[in-house]
Amino acid sequence: MYFSGPKGEEGVPFFLGGTLVYSVYTYLVYGFFMHFNRLYFLYCAGLGLSVYALILLGMEFRTAQVDSWFDQKKTTYIPAIYFLAITALFYFLWLSEDLPALISGILPKNLSEAGLVTNPIHILDLSIVLPAMAISSLQLFRKKAWGYLFFPIMMVFSVIMTVAIGGMMVAMKLKGVSSGLVMAYVFSLMALCNSAVLEWFLRSLKPQPSEF
Repeated sequence: MYFSGPKGEEGVPFFLGGTLVYSVYTYLVYGFFMHFNRLYFLYCAGLGLSVYALILLGMEFRTAQVDSWFDQKKTTYIPAIYFLAITALFYFLWLSEDLPALISGILPKNLSEAGLVTNPIHILDLSIVLPAMAISSLQLFRKKAWGYLFFPIMMVFSVIMTVAIGGMMVAMKLKGVSSGLVMAYVFSLMALCNSAVLEWFLRSLKPQPSEF
């Protein structure tokens, strides 16, 4: 694969990786937690293709020295601390819902209204996504190779996710399901901030010959 070049192609593997992570995440939710419907086989196909594509992409990184793709003189503290703050925010939001429910023994209202026995988003975030965000941020803070690889991938995932959530909330408002757009504005602002931090970080990429 040719991941870098003179035409601004250096960030391609990170955008591809982040998009595939989002696709796996989304199809996991659709496949395991949506009510059975006519799109069932589409969810199965989407999940399978996304997982195998992500595996193939990961295999391309086996021998790559990703940290050498970047200018080591540029600070990594700002993007790492920013992403850690975003991670901590979502930990706080999800735990503020889950812990009171566990203590009281009362199912959260949003679950009872949706007819679910548990929250798939919280499960995926608390067990996989948020730890991945925290680890990639800490590794980047220490300028480790894994940080340079996983931080931009998880940041791309975060950008796509915040844009998708903001768009979903606008669509819900237009259909009369939601009464306000405050959270849509919040996620839109977060998407802009994520994009700005990602763009700033990727500026430290330097053109280089392909490694695989």
